[in-house]
Amino acid sequence: MKDLITGEGLGSISFSSNIRDISERKQAEEKIMKLCIMDPLTRFSNRFLLNDRLTQAIDQVDESAEHRNYVY
Repeated sequence: MKDLITGEGLGSISFSSNIRDISERKQAEEKIMKLCIMDPLTRFSNRFLLNDRLTQAIDQVDESAEHRNYVY
């Protein structure tokens, strides 16, 4: 290695780059996630969201050592 500024003695250096717009993919992923959580016709939450919220509530109860009854 002779000179870092001129690159003399280093041989050739090349770079390659690949850029892709993924905004459509991200929008599609967001739409799929919304469809997993909400019914598209009624806009009400579905069983997936209910299960998620119940799990969160049960975890909070377990952490706080309170006891509550849940009907499912």
